[in-house]
Amino acid sequence: MNSCFPTILSFEKDFRNYLTSNNSGSAEFHAGNFTYSPITLRSSMDRSPIFPHFGNASSYHPLIIERADGVNFWDSTGKKYIDGVAGVMVVNAGYGRQSIIDAMKDQIDRLTYNFLSYSISPPALNAARRLIEMLPGRMSKVFYTTGGSESADTAVKLARMFHVMNGDPKRHRFIGRWISYHGSTIGGLSCSGHPPRRKNFEPLLLNFPHAEPAYCYRCPFGKEYPDCEIECAKSLEQLIRNEGPESISAFIAEPIVGSTGGALVPPPEYFKIISEICERYEILLVMDEVLTGFGRTGAMFGCDHWGVRPDLIMMAKGMSSGYAPIGGVAVNEKVDEILQSGEAADFAHGFTFAGSPVACAAVLANLEILTKENLPKHALSMGEYLMKRLKELNHRIIGDVRGKGLLVGVELVKDRETKKIFDGSHQVAARVASLALQRGVKIFGLKGSESGMISDFLVISPPLVIQEQDLDVIIDAIDQSLSEVEEALN
Repeated sequence: MNSCFPTILSFEKDFRNYLTSNNSGSAEFHAGNFTYSPITLRSSMDRSPIFPHFGNASSYHPLIIERADGVNFWDSTGKKYIDGVAGVMVVNAGYGRQSIIDAMKDQIDRLTYNFLSYSISPPALNAARRLIEMLPGRMSKVFYTTGGSESADTAVKLARMFHVMNGDPKRHRFIGRWISYHGSTIGGLSCSGHPPRRKNFEPLLLNFPHAEPAYCYRCPFGKEYPDCEIECAKSLEQLIRNEGPESISAFIAEPIVGSTGGALVPPPEYFKIISEICERYEILLVMDEVLTGFGRTGAMFGCDHWGVRPDLIMMAKGMSSGYAPIGGVAVNEKVDEILQSGEAADFAHGFTFAGSPVACAAVLANLEILTKENLPKHALSMGEYLMKRLKELNHRIIGDVRGKGLLVGVELVKDRETKKIFDGSHQVAARVASLALQRGVKIFGLKGSESGMISDFLVISPPLVIQEQDLDVIIDAIDQSLSEVEEALN
């Protein structure tokens, strides 16, 4: 490996030696072609009293972010970054939106908390009404949560309750898809099909089957679109038959698989076929719009691209653009009608902070921005520009560029012709992301399934307010970082 590129382990070793020999911390530390500020590194290398989310506690060296505005944030040393991932595909309307902040401040002066078991606030009522107007599929009610994982568990329970109330109590299992992700709670993780996130918790997970993904670049059936006859969708019917339709409650899918698949976009016919199969077997269709909702993919909701009309829709993330923790599950009229029938309609499920008045005030102000500024349309335009520029990059390790709107993935491969993946020890995507961060750009560099089905990939998903000049900075940082990694791999 080229010595100009510091690996994560060698970097930490060299830096700790530097700290030992330089107690004053006044000198700069050099690794590869980069010079690091001792102030930044001391703050990020200190042992954190906080457990990381989706990370290794022994190597958790987070940025300390002090402020943000628009598409940028600044760390504790004053260094400026472009947030190329919108936090974690959350800050759709951008940082520092004064109208959202003012709405939250006003609500704090009026009412900070109520419990939905016996009371409801005007912002919660108005936000639910507004969401029902916007959502596809004749939605009727919203069950509030405080995030996406809670929304997944709520969807599992709502679907189960629907079938119990409908006189079909044997139906209790969800069908998920491999590579998908629906949350870190037990219910959400049981639906998920991402082996690295499941492996340590397998004994705890529910017995939910998984269908093959819609993944054209690496078709699980070895076929190519359009001659494939959309087998990724049609195979769901055989899986249902194998598992026993009488046990299946719902099928759950992300319109576009995000951080566990690098923006996997299904074939145009996919969801029409899926919808027909679900209807034929009286299985509820649940769309996970936690990541794809609220303009991220260039439509207000991801399923709008294909005219999908689901029975349940999960929401979170861009619902408030990250100004307050909130999520929800919307149900359509068919499900709502059954759930309200009879005395047994007592849904024993809820969350202490769900439907917070302050969070719902943020939702209302956020939805106003998304619609008034037509941010889904802007995301579509900026996404087309981003995809075009990324496809123009000349790097031998770029295998595929894909996505919709401002949810874009770049799959990295060892061999473009054979699509051979990198060995996990190379941490190729993580290296690219690390180098981009040093250049002032935050993107995700991730590794896919341990099964070898998916390689390293980058995810770019900035705030929807981003402009071309900011995207140019992101692309230049990716371009330079890819060049350095390729040189190191030679």
